[in-house]
Amino acid sequence: MSFRKTHPCRFRRWSSLSLSLLILLSIFSPLPQSGQAAQVTLAWDPNSEPNLLGYIVHYGTVSRNYQVHMEVGNNRQATISNLQDGGTHYIAVTALDSSGNESGYSNEVVYRAPLACSFSISPASQSFASSGGFGTVAVTGSSGCPWTSVSNNSWIVITSNAAATESGTTYYSVSPNTNASARTGTLTIAGRVYTVSQSGASSQYSLNISKTGTGSGTVANNPTGSTFIAGTTVNLTATPNAGSTFAGWSGAYSGTSPTCTLAMNANASVTANFNLKSLNITATAGANGSISPPGTVSVSYGANQSFAVTPSSGYQIADVKVDGVSVGAVSSFLFGAVMSNHTIEATFSSLNPQPGETGSALNAGGKVYTDKAGVSYSADRYYQGGKAWKTSSSIAGTEDDALYKSERYGNFSYAVPVPNGNYVVTLKFAEIYWSSADRRIFNVKVGGQEVIRNLDLFAKVGKNRAYDVAIPVSVNDGVLRIEFVSIKDNAKISAILVRKAQ
Repeated sequence: MSFRKTHPCRFRRWSSLSLSLLILLSIFSPLPQSGQAAQVTLAWDPNSEPNLLGYIVHYGTVSRNYQVHMEVGNNRQATISNLQDGGTHYIAVTALDSSGNESGYSNEVVYRAPLACSFSISPASQSFASSGGFGTVAVTGSSGCPWTSVSNNSWIVITSNAAATESGTTYYSVSPNTNASARTGTLTIAGRVYTVSQSGASSQYSLNISKTGTGSGTVANNPTGSTFIAGTTVNLTATPNAGSTFAGWSGAYSGTSPTCTLAMNANASVTANFNLKSLNITATAGANGSISPPGTVSVSYGANQSFAVTPSSGYQIADVKVDGVSVGAVSSFLFGAVMSNHTIEATFSSLNPQPGETGSALNAGGKVYTDKAGVSYSADRYYQGGKAWKTSSSIAGTEDDALYKSERYGNFSYAVPVPNGNYVVTLKFAEIYWSSADRRIFNVKVGGQEVIRNLDLFAKVGKNRAYDVAIPVSVNDGVLRIEFVSIKDNAKISAILVRKAQ
């Protein structure tokens, strides 16, 4: 038809024309297919003029520059078809009177048509055994078009790529079918229906797992559960607890590997064997005494083990070392809740040393030490008061500088048990702290008698140099008493050696 525009003033009496989209936009498919175009349905308010002839719908791809004009008569709605997919379209309506005069444009509506998307999937279906499994579906789609994958059954699970754009692959899993009857389910992938068929379970078998032995541990099975479809492969893993070892399997499977695999083709029972770890304590005794039990003693993990130390007649316990560390002259020792290997070693000394023999030797502030002459010094003991300290510096004037690197200092005393008799007490000193004279001054008493007065070690021999003082003494009450009295700063001693007098 032909029509003409009229001067806008002639239509001022017309009520204004408004245009709006319907709530529903009509498109051929939620996911338009190739070759199909978008369409939209419009509606507008009516004009009330008595000479109204009808309406004209104008639309195009440029605002207010419409390429298409469509007469729709007195209808107050119209459907525009074959719109360009993905394009933006501008729409307006005019009114036409019986004389052929046309009103001005209504308000303009902008409509953006969706893309036309097409998809295909491959394959379209898949079948599974009753034990279940995994599957994939390839999706081929148009450029820029999104798609989703949705399972319509609980036993079919999307495991990856539930949503993508254009092309991709959806991954899914199928749970075992424990029912005798077959079943069918579906996935909706990119708008396409994908069918999954699964056969029924013809047979089911039970698995019984037990544990035995002196130890403990856990057994895990994958897949979990105790009833399985015929042909299911079950992996077992045995894990011992701390203090236990895995000894092997028995029953439907044998072997010592902590992992095993069973094919469930019949009812099966499997036992995991765990044993407590066996640890060793090595006990040794020096000459003139014994330790019981002797040698290498096997102890179960977490168990207790005690040892008794007994000197021979005429001898006493000199020292007991556990894992190389002195615990004193103890007659018994208990290893409680054993969780690792250990050693225990006992040494003995004479109760009645002969002339020149060692009656007692103490490493003040230090550990057990054997000097170059073979004399064994016990770790510091028999003291009252004072504190221990040590240096890493070398000590001059001796081949046994390790004996002089430690000290007991302060106001302190020793009460050393020895048989009654005459002795030579050698007091071993070294100034390992001060670097000038008149910083440390002290006295020493033996048996209540002052035997050293105003000793200044630095003034006597300098720093980090051995200095020994031998003092004869008689003991008549079974105890050798040595007192260290501070005059300036702290008294000190590095080691004490007691020998029977010649």
